[in-house]
Amino acid sequence: MIHLYCGDGKGKTCCAVGAALRAAGRGWPVAVAQFLKGADSGERRALARVPGVVLLPVPETLPFFGEMTPAQRRAERDRSRDLLALGGDLLRSARCRMLVLDEVCAALTCGLLDEGEVLE
Repeated sequence: MIHLYCGDGKGKTCCAVGAALRAAGRGWPVAVAQFLKGADSGERRALARVPGVVLLPVPETLPFFGEMTPAQRRAERDRSRDLLALGGDLLRSARCRMLVLDEVCAALTCGLLDEGEVLE
């Protein structure tokens, strides 16, 4: 099953986090990959306390995409691709039963990921 939360404004991450909490509450292993976000997000701090939830690595801080230098954008593109691959590996290997790709639509819009890579 795939849930896609997209659009302007608030609520996308909250919906995804809620689904992750429900899954973890049922004993499912959950992995959370966050794109275009740093480690200082409140949802990340809360999810870190939930047994069965694995948070995939993010940078400590990350500027907004529009404020990134070309070198930072290239580094974030590479990190996003590595993050997507790691999440896919976890899901395919059954080390997680639910994979959250938080802000994956934004990563697509910014050109950090290719649609084909995400769909694969």
